[in-house]
Amino acid sequence: MVYYASPEMIRIIKNCVLFTGLLVCVLILKGNEGPFILRGHSFWPVFDSSGNLVVIYKDQMNQVNLATTGVEANKFKSQNLSLNFQTGTPVLKKDRAGEIAVLWEQSSSEKSEIYFGLMGENRIVSSKKVVEGSGFFFSGSLDFDDENNPWITFVQSVKDKFFIWVKNLNSQKSWIINSPFFSWAASPKLVIGRNNSVWVFWVGQDKGRDEIIYSHFTGHGWSSPGRLNRKDSFPHIFPDASCDQSGFPWVVWSAYDGHDYEIFCSSWDGKNWSKEEKITENQDTDSYPTIAFLLKAVPLIVWSRSDGRKSALHCRYKFDNQWGLEIELFSSQAGVCRSPKMAVEGDRIALLWQFGDLVNRELFSFYQLIGKSHFNTANQTKYPIDGPFLDENKYIGFGDSITYGGMDYEEHPEKGYIPRLEALLINYFGYTRVINEGLGGEITIEGLARISPVISLHLAKYLLLMEGTNDVIFLEISMDSAAFNLEEMIKKCLNFGVFPLLATIIPRKDWRWFLPLYRNRIFNLNERIHLLATNLKIPLVDQFKSFYEYPEEDGGWESLLSSDEIHPNEKGYQLMAETWFREIKFLPFPPVNVNVRRAHDNILFYSRECNILEWQSNNKIKDFASIIAYRIYRKISSEENSKFELLVTFPNFFRRTEQKYFDKNIVSSYNYAYVVSTLRKDGIEGPCSEVVYD
Repeated sequence: MVYYASPEMIRIIKNCVLFTGLLVCVLILKGNEGPFILRGHSFWPVFDSSGNLVVIYKDQMNQVNLATTGVEANKFKSQNLSLNFQTGTPVLKKDRAGEIAVLWEQSSSEKSEIYFGLMGENRIVSSKKVVEGSGFFFSGSLDFDDENNPWITFVQSVKDKFFIWVKNLNSQKSWIINSPFFSWAASPKLVIGRNNSVWVFWVGQDKGRDEIIYSHFTGHGWSSPGRLNRKDSFPHIFPDASCDQSGFPWVVWSAYDGHDYEIFCSSWDGKNWSKEEKITENQDTDSYPTIAFLLKAVPLIVWSRSDGRKSALHCRYKFDNQWGLEIELFSSQAGVCRSPKMAVEGDRIALLWQFGDLVNRELFSFYQLIGKSHFNTANQTKYPIDGPFLDENKYIGFGDSITYGGMDYEEHPEKGYIPRLEALLINYFGYTRVINEGLGGEITIEGLARISPVISLHLAKYLLLMEGTNDVIFLEISMDSAAFNLEEMIKKCLNFGVFPLLATIIPRKDWRWFLPLYRNRIFNLNERIHLLATNLKIPLVDQFKSFYEYPEEDGGWESLLSSDEIHPNEKGYQLMAETWFREIKFLPFPPVNVNVRRAHDNILFYSRECNILEWQSNNKIKDFASIIAYRIYRKISSEENSKFELLVTFPNFFRRTEQKYFDKNIVSSYNYAYVVSTLRKDGIEGPCSEVVYD
């Protein structure tokens, strides 16, 4: 297996290798201190404004140190910060201006203190005492509001009581927020999200065991403590929190489920907390979760797992409203992995964790995780829309006389929507043909008989299906049968590799429109057409809506029909063309320049083959934000195309025109074939690319 990367990824790849779908961090864990390793504990990472990784930690002598490393560096550069040896766990946080702030506690037998400072030139350039009191302070957390004012939270232990304090360091206002649950409190996490919403999450107890408790600052005071967990019969511990791009908090924690510890997650939607979601399900101990948002949108959870023999770090990320499968990041039988922490900048991830008396570090890109976590494909297309011999620049307009161009009791194909749409597409995409296959008077059962020969004749990649107007007038034809015939036409398209677009039928103003029986049949058929498009995951072009909602000040929908009161006039056909065009220009067109090659990896201590698949997005796609992923299908080369099966859904997080996927799950003695399709945000999958062979 070989890892191939674009130039911007080369620096990161020096620190990471990919193996069997897992990101394996290669670390030297014995002997002298090697690259990527610090000796110590109680660490906290952050990226500075120059992209360097900055880590504050305590060494083996409990001295506080600051370590820095660039992306290309092999080792940390560390220096002592000359703080009191009784300093607690220090915390780093970047403020809204990109400056790094530090928070730490100092305790003695007489009193405890909390200090806040700013970093610069790899040292603390300014600091001040912000809290002083009796008892013992611990578990500090820090964040900044929209005005860049620092807020802190911490635990104060006095005798047998534990108080969760919050302080605004600008206004100097302080609150105790965990009343009346003072019997135990730990691990507070403070995050500030949308509209300066301040949230604090911690471990506390009421009458049961440890629970995940939260409170929210309302602007005038703090809400009464609430619970994220449903049951208190088992412990809930190790919370961590982060805000998504909407400014809403997500919380992860570890909890016993009656058999072992698992990872749970809950998120706020602006009104309610989601039901706690189980992220893991196994027989091992999952603990120490941490959460961060990549590209401000993708939640990534990393945690520790132990089965008594092996200790490991695992992760999952959420994409398209579902969690990908787990990825093992690191594993060892020589010690215990615990307390992972992440620093995230865009798609860059710095992962640090405790391993014995070592702090291990690995830098990698989220780009390297994509494709390693396969998503559940149970509700996804099993076979691709595969028609490599079809013309990408051809469209078939298929239907009755409204497709052909009927108007004023005559045939006027030159004035119908077909030539108008073709002109729009040529202006937008360049060379395009739209073929007129409308047939006057046709009902859906006749269209079903005609569609296969039409497809075979023209070999177009796309078909625009609009039929059923004539079925409405024949009362012996149920709308259920008409919809069935449309569905079978769509399936014939898909089986041939043609990508269909389905349209509703337009209103009419002849005498039948004024009889509820016929008018309701139009509404009924259009409802079924909507349902068909949804169930078959094909584009719906709502011609009925475009007509029916045409502005009254412009004449209303009746002004769009010709004198025969059924077919559109020229204004109506122009509207039809524009309605088709609005959907076509956002189609998930197939990837281009797809190629695959077999490669070997000689980086590790063995050689393993993989296939490297590369492709480019179609230049007809103008709005990359509308494309959520690509789907890769694979079969053995000698098999028929019907044997293609979905290999992976490959997220389009980075909206790049060039993409790569590494298929490591291959048998060396086999040859494989691949096709790639494009997936739109609404779940509509486009036709596939040409077949490529390794």
